[in-house]
Amino acid sequence: MKKEPVKAREVSVEARVGNFEEVVKGYSEEEALLEAARCLQCKNPLCISGCPVGIDIKKFICYITQKDYKNAYLTIRQKNNFPSICGRVCPAE
Repeated sequence: MKKEPVKAREVSVEARVGNFEEVVKGYSEEEALLEAARCLQCKNPLCISGCPVGIDIKKFICYITQKDYKNAYLTIRQKNNFPSICGRVCPAE
């Protein structure tokens, strides 16, 4: 059974016209856990080789499912000093 993706919350167009505040509000903890649960934890994950920065996405998501957010963050920081910037431009959805 295919699990449907959890769409990140966004500010409505009407609310964001005329300002420069964040558009994508991200996930609540519950939404993040639901989205992380979609990961198949593949033996040979193509997501890692497909990531331009080379993040160990499998490990990152595994930490999220365990609610170990500190190690999830540190996993990203191993390869990326600017995770907030990359998170805004990453085409993966």
